[in-house]
Amino acid sequence: MHGLDDLPERERELVEAAQRGLEFKCSDLSVDSLVSDAVDQRDEVRAELLRELLTGRYGPLDPHGVRVRGARIIGRLDLDHVKSEVGLSLIACVLMGEIHAEYATLRHVVLRGSHLNALHADGLCVEGDLVLEDVKIVSENENGSIRLLLAEIKGQMDCDSLVVSNTSGPALLADRIRVGSDLFLRSVSLASSSESGSLQVTGAKIGGDLALDKAKISNEAGPAVVGDSIKVGGSIHFNQTQVLGTGPEGAVRLLNAQIEGQAGFKGGAVINGSGPAIIADGINVRRDIIFHAFKSRGDHVDGAIRLPGAQISGQGEILNSEVANSSGAAILADNLQVGGNLIVQTVKAVGSGHFGTFRLVGAVISGRFVFSDVEIGNASGPAVHADTLRVNGSIQWQRFVAQGGSNSGMVRMSGARVGVQLDFQGEIVNNAGVALHADGLSVESRMMLAIRAHGVGKLGVIRLPGARIGGQFEFHRTYVSSTSADLIELQGATVGGAMFLPFKSLCPAEGTGKVCFHPGRIGIDDFKYATLGNGSWHQWLHLIRCHTGRYRPQPYQQLAAIERAAGHDKNARNVLVAQQRDRLIRSPESIGKFPFTFFHRIWGAIAGYGYRASYLATVLIAFLFMAGSIGYIAGQVDTRPGHHVAERVVPGNVADKTNPGVSCSTIELIGLGLDRGLPLGPAGMRNRCDLDTSTKRGQAFTIAMWIIQAFLWGLVTLGIAGYTSLIRRPS
Repeated sequence: MHGLDDLPERERELVEAAQRGLEFKCSDLSVDSLVSDAVDQRDEVRAELLRELLTGRYGPLDPHGVRVRGARIIGRLDLDHVKSEVGLSLIACVLMGEIHAEYATLRHVVLRGSHLNALHADGLCVEGDLVLEDVKIVSENENGSIRLLLAEIKGQMDCDSLVVSNTSGPALLADRIRVGSDLFLRSVSLASSSESGSLQVTGAKIGGDLALDKAKISNEAGPAVVGDSIKVGGSIHFNQTQVLGTGPEGAVRLLNAQIEGQAGFKGGAVINGSGPAIIADGINVRRDIIFHAFKSRGDHVDGAIRLPGAQISGQGEILNSEVANSSGAAILADNLQVGGNLIVQTVKAVGSGHFGTFRLVGAVISGRFVFSDVEIGNASGPAVHADTLRVNGSIQWQRFVAQGGSNSGMVRMSGARVGVQLDFQGEIVNNAGVALHADGLSVESRMMLAIRAHGVGKLGVIRLPGARIGGQFEFHRTYVSSTSADLIELQGATVGGAMFLPFKSLCPAEGTGKVCFHPGRIGIDDFKYATLGNGSWHQWLHLIRCHTGRYRPQPYQQLAAIERAAGHDKNARNVLVAQQRDRLIRSPESIGKFPFTFFHRIWGAIAGYGYRASYLATVLIAFLFMAGSIGYIAGQVDTRPGHHVAERVVPGNVADKTNPGVSCSTIELIGLGLDRGLPLGPAGMRNRCDLDTSTKRGQAFTIAMWIIQAFLWGLVTLGIAGYTSLIRRPS
């Protein structure tokens, strides 16, 4: 231990103050005044003296430690490997040299309001708090202005209002730092030019909150904030934070970060003109993640805000925000997992490219997925790309606008699964392809589309082939338009409840006739539904007949089954008759060539293809009337004097040419016609009255009877076949 006699008076006063636990006030000068050259030596303190005090050269110090205010510290403060029982406080001081405290151990370190050249303290251990509040550092140090690699701060680390400018390296480098409580970086201003990042806390462990509220962090050569694999025991706050980064590594990096509390981005902005804005692949947030009144802009194919593989145990919220990316997705969140609801409200997002503007491929949302007052645009790809999305709750999109040009669909939800219901209310415009592309969509309950949709191309405007809707499916006030595409594709879809179609879009005249010149088309091959929700069966039949691209039997069979199940057998028969007529017109090859098509026409005209028994009965009666009439006429036509074509049968069947024949009665003549014409067993009338086939006139009447009999045979066969449903095959 050294004595104090050799020390100047001011230094003795400092030593005595430290020993007595008092703060040594060196001057009342401001920090700016201390920086100038015209400073009295009484206002200066040697850095070496501070080291000597902390190493115990002048004996034990009070537990309050070394406390200096308003001093100009001369020289480099070398505390490397110093282990002290007390702490160091330099309040409103100016340090002319750098502070080095690598692997030092101090009770506390307070540099509040001071100006430094640099603080290099890798491996520093602080038993209490580290306070860098209102500290200002201006340097050109490629190793970093503040270095705290592997440091351990057992208390709180307070860097509020810290100002650091480094034109050659990081502003604050604290990879793998451990902070027992909160890390405050509120209202800081960190500016640097470093490829590795301005604020670096990769692998850090923060026991409490990480707060960057109202911070301004920028980097001209790389990321602004790098927090890959950081672990935060509390919440992370970017409230009213302004972040500007450069390059493909992103402006804010939080890859595989673990946040036990909430992650909030409120009222600030993250901008990167040459790369992603936020890269948070694999982030794990145990509570909510919130983007509120937030602006983000990036320029990279990988997305402006990246959240692929992220796990959000609470709720995800994007409110009153704007996100833009001129080269890729605005929000890319493939395989995102949200334990609560995902709410996107009053948001404007603009992206570019085939990845889509808002991308949620393979994401899982345990609660509801809500879009409200959202505008999403993409000139060269989907607005929303959510193939194989799974939502255990409902999807509710209200006042939603998606527009642009995508040859793969403007809103994509192919293979998506919705646990409750799906409601779309908004507008989808695609100038290059499908508006809503939802092949294989599955909705457990009801689905409602109240949208204006426009698309082009051959794949349709609204695509739902193979979809499965457990409840009713309603197109409510939906308007669908296209310049070159089918409007709605429902091939192979299944609806468990009532089906409501947008008849006005498909056929503006809402026709019910056999012919229509409106071009709207709907694809309903193998489409199954439980009941008709709107429109009469005539309108449905009109759509099937006039607004489908080709003849298919299943739509007719489905409509007929619905009407039959409702007890409307006549309507069902009319539908099936219309099916056969449409088959003849649009698919004659399924019937065959002539004469099959001819017989098909006759079959329809006479028997209604077996579905109209009254037609067949009428024709049968007509032919039987003809047969009876021919029998009666035969009894009036002469063959020779005294004989007629039909007359009494001569016993022994020996013709008597000398005596006149015996005329048959009217009843016998009619009975003869019926006996000759009936295809079934004879009634026995011919035993008393028959045709004289030995004459030419008798032979002509016989041939006429044969023709009638042949027709009657055919009619009976058709009747039997129709009764046994042999002709009711779905073709």
